[in-house]
Amino acid sequence: PYAEGYIFEYGGQIAGYALLSQTYSNEAGGLVLWIEEVYILPEYRRKGLGHEFFVFVEQRYKGMVARIRLEADKTNERAIELYRKLGFANLNYLQMYKEV
Repeated sequence: PYAEGYIFEYGGQIAGYALLSQTYSNEAGGLVLWIEEVYILPEYRRKGLGHEFFVFVEQRYKGMVARIRLEADKTNERAIELYRKLGFANLNYLQMYKEV
């Protein structure tokens, strides 16, 4: 499948979700896994769920994709800190869009 969704649970309760997709990239030389969305309910943050999910993703997709990509809001400092601790690095790309 080229898209997957995950539900996070903590103590038997739904704590959040993540959406993933795959695209092909000539630059990366193969499939790229996009982490499209990760959301954890406020009361479940800082409990290791995000870290655990990213470790799971890297183990699951190692050897299957050339790269893992994500985007983060520049103001979401906690998420950016987590991503950097997990080895993610900034790209020198300007993201652009057009409403249609």
